[in-house]
Amino acid sequence: MHELITFARAGISHIVELLQLVIHEADEVELSDNDILILDTFAKIIEHSQQMDDSEEVMTVFIEVDQVFDLLDSCESDESENPIISLLIKYGLDTFEQNLEKLAMDALHRLEKHFESYLRIIHGDKSIELEWNNWLTRFKFETDIEHKFQLIEEFWDSIEC
Repeated sequence: MHELITFARAGISHIVELLQLVIHEADEVELSDNDILILDTFAKIIEHSQQMDDSEEVMTVFIEVDQVFDLLDSCESDESENPIISLLIKYGLDTFEQNLEKLAMDALHRLEKHFESYLRIIHGDKSIELEWNNWLTRFKFETDIEHKFQLIEEFWDSIEC
């Protein structure tokens, strides 16, 4: 879990910088009502990012960020016509996405190593070992980052704590 929280905190830190730049410059651009709602959401994310005291709050902010990008992906207008998307691109959205992907891959790789180590520790408990080996095999061979995160979510949902 530590790996995921570290990844999320780093991603949030980078996106907050980007969102602050976009909000600042958006004051000088004509915006639709939808764009204003998106900027309000950006402001809420920035505010929430300053109040992340525990892992649950970190993950909540990270989910908010993901939801905003889902919303932006669903914008039907051409990227060059949408002022918010244009500003995001201007201030480094592509670089952010590349950095986030690298951070995610690094965190997922470290998490995979932790699971492998833990499997060596629980060696002998056949019921758990088989289930976790099957999960780890699926996790290792999954190449899509989002699917890897879904597998982690499934795993956490399946264990009894």
